[in-house]
Formats: sequence, C-alpha cells, structure tokens
Amino acid sequence: MTNSDKILRTELKKQIYGNQAHISLEAALTGFPFHRAGDHYGNLEHTMWTLVWHIRFCQDDIIDYVLNENYKDAKFPEGYWPDSDAPTDKEEWEQTLKGIQTGLKTLEAWIETEDLFAPLKNNPDHNLYRQITIIAQHNSYHCSQILDLRRLLGLPLREY
Repeated sequence: MTNSDKILRTELKKQIYGNQAHISLEAALTGFPFHRAGDHYGNLEHTMWTLVWHIRFCQDDIIDYVLNENYKDAKFPEGYWPDSDAPTDKEEWEQTLKGIQTGLKTLEAWIETEDLFAPLKNNPDHNLYRQITIIAQHNSYHCSQILDLRRLLGLPLREY
C-alpha cells in the first residue's frame, strides 16, 4: 500500500465519522431525549426520528447496493422515509442509532481492506469510493438538520 493510499483511506475514515468540517453525527445525537424524537417544530417536515431513521435506512440501502448483485431500490422518495414521525418505543430508537454506527463500521472495514476503485458487480460505472463518499455527504447534510432541529426544540448541544 502506497503512502498516498494510506492517506486517502485515513481521510475517508475521518469523513464518514465527521469531526472534520462539523460535529460528528454520533455527537449530534448524543443525549437527545427519546421522548422528544417525534416532536415537530413549526412547519418543518422532519422530526428527529424521521431524520435518524432515514440516515440509517440510506446507509443500509447503499451497503446492500454494494453487496447484493440483485439489489432492488425502494420506491423514491416515500420508501426512504419512515411511515411514522416517532419510533414505536425506546428499543426501536436505540436499535436505529446502533444501526447507524454498525453501518459506519462496515464502511470503515471496506476502507481498510477493499479496492476502493474496483467497479461494482451490479454497476461497473460505480465503485466503493463513490458509494462511501455519497454516504459521508448524505450524513453530513442531515447532521446539520439534526443540529438545527435540536436548537429549535430547545435542546442545543453546548459543547462538541
């Protein structure tokens, strides 16, 4: 592995976890009270639950896209958002948060071990590098929404 390859892989890992240009997704969600997960603010479309569920679903969807040669995408856009504004219970909330971290660990393992630029079997125009950066960008976008929603709900983070 060349020095450039090591640097690229290190930087990619930093991107998927955050803490580069903004707070990490994990930190943005730390301490958010479960009982507020379904709260709306004004006419904003999303609750904290819908954002968290969407992030986890999209990560898992892209991971499935990479792994599954028979991948079938969900109906867009409704298939990429939950049916409910709130989780059914605290266990669902916690499992969804855990699922985000599990997905990131999968990406980290790929970054450390796989050929990032090899064509994907189900789409030779795409590669792991592309899919990993899409997830990093997508999570970053929604992380800012999470921070804004926290502030609007009166639950801002004081330190990060």
